[in-house]
Amino acid sequence: MTNARDGPSTAPAGEWYNSYQTRAMQDHDAGAVRGIWMTGFGHWTDRDEKWLTEALAPRYGARGRVAVHNGRVLGYTVYEFATGAAADTYAHDYYGGADDDVVGIIDMVATRHGCESAGIAGSLVDDALHDFEEADADAVVAVSWRRESTYDSAPLFESRGFEAVATLDGIYREFRSPCPECGTGKCECQATMFVRGGDADE
Repeated sequence: MTNARDGPSTAPAGEWYNSYQTRAMQDHDAGAVRGIWMTGFGHWTDRDEKWLTEALAPRYGARGRVAVHNGRVLGYTVYEFATGAAADTYAHDYYGGADDDVVGIIDMVATRHGCESAGIAGSLVDDALHDFEEADADAVVAVSWRRESTYDSAPLFESRGFEAVATLDGIYREFRSPCPECGTGKCECQATMFVRGGDADE
């Protein structure tokens, strides 16, 4: 297997499939994307739907990638390019950057239940990083939601050169939606903000 964009991956395939490919997300992938997120995280919010809608409409500056095998979506990522005031906000609030023109934001990364730890998420993040590099992004940010019931994405980001720069408390309070882990009460979940590039690397 080769590890090319829009081609098979060299990541360990696992016993349920022999190979997979990554490609741009398409409209007909939307149902599978929602299902994977709901299974893994328990809640699909208006914010999630907005990210998905924008990823399927390139004019918004967001993109989506999926990993597929025999037509079945095994995982996906949604990411966007922040510019202007949005880039300044991320840079200033999370890693002290002052003059970043483009900040890449990885909004979502998820794999189908039973397909974890096979390199799928890593391949999708690598695709996103490739696009960020082509766009000359000054930095890339991602959030790892820390909860016992799902795989920890922190090692994935750390292996790609990201550094932890902030701890976010009550992450779903910021999203203003019920927390799948804490229920409808006050969210107590923590998340870690990771940055690659920008002042975080200095």
